[in-house]
Amino acid sequence: MIKIKKFQDSTIVEGRKICLKHHLYVPTWSFQLWLTSDYFNIKQIFVIYNNDQPVGASIVLSDQVDVNVGFFIKVKYRCLGFGKKLIKNVIKNNKDYTLYYDYGILESRRFFRKHTKGVDNIERTFYF
Repeated sequence: MIKIKKFQDSTIVEGRKICLKHHLYVPTWSFQLWLTSDYFNIKQIFVIYNNDQPVGASIVLSDQVDVNVGFFIKVKYRCLGFGKKLIKNVIKNNKDYTLYYDYGILESRRFFRKHTKGVDNIERTFYF
């Protein structure tokens, strides 16, 4: 069974620990830095589970002006709908904000663009 758990405010630390414990990031990439540094203001963490096993996550960073978003799905679970579910969940939970994305490999940006067409609160800062 697929479920998504939201971590926000006082539960952000718990969300970080789950992501780090279950390696829901690519080592040395920005997602890991967001999880390990207090420099970034994490607004929300969403962890997606398959049969109670964490298989992916999304981090929503926030400052006073922008909201940046990133996603990670374990390789074994890619192309099975987990990423699409996370994207739709993040959009649903952030309708009052413009979500920005710019980092990641080219295929990640293409995937995000594909699943956010027609969504008003998405701003693309890379146009490849």
